[in-house]
Amino acid sequence: MIEELEYYSIPAISNSSLASINPEQGGSPAMFKKEILDRDGDNTPKLSFENGKIVHKYVENKDAFVVSEFEKPTDTIALWVLRVFAVLPKTVNADNFIDQLDLIKIIALDQRDGAYGKFKDETALNKFVNEGMDYISYLFLERGDSIIMTPAQKEMMDGIITSIDACPGAYKLLFDKPEFGSTDVQKNEEAIYWKREVSIPGSEDVVEMNMKSLLDRFILKFVDGGIQVYLIDFKTTGGKIPLFGGAFKGYRYYRQLAFYTDAIIAYIEQNYPDFTGGIDFTYYIVAVETHGLYQCRVLKISQKWIGKGTQEMERLLRSIAYHQSTGQWSRTHEEVEEGFIVLPFEE
Repeated sequence: MIEELEYYSIPAISNSSLASINPEQGGSPAMFKKEILDRDGDNTPKLSFENGKIVHKYVENKDAFVVSEFEKPTDTIALWVLRVFAVLPKTVNADNFIDQLDLIKIIALDQRDGAYGKFKDETALNKFVNEGMDYISYLFLERGDSIIMTPAQKEMMDGIITSIDACPGAYKLLFDKPEFGSTDVQKNEEAIYWKREVSIPGSEDVVEMNMKSLLDRFILKFVDGGIQVYLIDFKTTGGKIPLFGGAFKGYRYYRQLAFYTDAIIAYIEQNYPDFTGGIDFTYYIVAVETHGLYQCRVLKISQKWIGKGTQEMERLLRSIAYHQSTGQWSRTHEEVEEGFIVLPFEE
């Protein structure tokens, strides 16, 4: 997990950050400014044993995992500790780290990155010391690059892998390797950074935005002068697989795939600057339950969903562009122009 922290620490717009300005997800301009621009809040990612990165690692190298009954702290503290642990001087070790508490506190403040954003420094540091120092001790005793999981999490992971293996097409989509001599490019857990211009509503001007995405998996096939892209996203659900459509809509996975499309186009432009052919996309989600029967299903996502996601993404990016250009974050563009917000009617 340590290598992921760099991605999360880079200030840029991701698909998940769009929720902070999307009113349909409880967002607002003020919330976006506070949580994303000012990074004032708990912006840490969730430690999860239920994502594509962990599943790929588990399949490729089970030895990278340590099974222990050790009770880890909350996600926020655990990730804060990992950030601190990653930059501790080599002079700090398992034998003397308690004596280095003052230094660790200084580093912890520097690596806070929004953890317990509503707390004063002293209060947040007290939580770090009280809840995180045992975890630092554990990381020293184990290997700092290991992924620690409880027996229950291991049981869940084994169930997920068994289910994926038995699901037609799922294992191939997630873990298939290119044949010898193939020109296919396969990327797992790839971080992509790019810039794009977004038009300001009611103006001919544009705003340049820093963008980022962390993709589970994509495959590039170079065929007939073009590129066929297979975008594969891995999702887990605590609900039942037949009801996954509700999560797909509710969590805006269609917008996430549209956002990933932009990311992959940027990746191609960055890595194949002389490429001038066409780019075609095929989208899959491999969804699996995290309990019970561990049912697995492969979903092929239509271009209509991607079109819906693109429209929503562009609308939210233009909203951000408007507020960045005006410096006004207390009211929406609609409120400024009309003086009110129209509540949409749904049958």
